[in-house]
Amino acid sequence: SLIFGAGSLGFKVGTGITSVIMTALLEGAGFLSSTTGGAVQPESAKAMITTIFQWGPILIWAVAIIVLLLYKLDKILNGDIQEIIDACIAADQAAKLAKMNEEE
Repeated sequence: SLIFGAGSLGFKVGTGITSVIMTALLEGAGFLSSTTGGAVQPESAKAMITTIFQWGPILIWAVAIIVLLLYKLDKILNGDIQEIIDACIAADQAAKLAKMNEEE
């Protein structure tokens, strides 16, 4: 369904954006990539890894809380849609008034 598809897309986009941010942060800190495991990381890279693990979850929780505070689907599904109805009525009345003004 559309909701599951949107959720899947959001997950994939979020994962991609997170990977780009993490890569940029580690690269900026001088992280040395190694396929053999022999690279010795500079202190700046170690500090960045620690910072990401300490502040990353806090940042994610903050974003999640903001999104949930702005989430209005529950109100709409429970029938509390007066705000949306009022906005639609106002838009319709404005369109009708503009049409009347054009005809004069």
